[in-house]
Amino acid sequence: MRVLLLISCLSFSFLWAQDGFDSSFSCKGRDTLETWQGLRYCIIESTEGRSPEKGDRLYVEYKGYFSNGVVFDSSTSFNFRLQKLEVIRGWDIGFALLKEGESARFFIPWKLAYGKHGRPPMIPRKADLIFDVKLTRIKD
Repeated sequence: MRVLLLISCLSFSFLWAQDGFDSSFSCKGRDTLETWQGLRYCIIESTEGRSPEKGDRLYVEYKGYFSNGVVFDSSTSFNFRLQKLEVIRGWDIGFALLKEGESARFFIPWKLAYGKHGRPPMIPRKADLIFDVKLTRIKD
């Protein structure tokens, strides 16, 4: 039992050291805003691009973290239709605030993510999530 616990601790430590937060998406020195629903975010790179509308297909890049810095998912070519219930609610709220070409960090509380049950086995119950995102393209 002790050996298994030690191996688990070492594995977790390795993941923590290997992944960690992307420092290029740091909110340090930037305004962190909060929506009325509870999503917190900061804009990392601002543009004059166009804003998305409900039903637009958004093409995005992202990296998702647990609050301890461990990466649980990432993609450089994900797309979805905005506010059509294809993604977690925090994404529908957050991406509606961005313009084409902008990047941001989203701090998504569990109620706007996968809820009280999570998405086992990857997402534990009541997990607050952090996403580094970039809205690369909007298609009507």
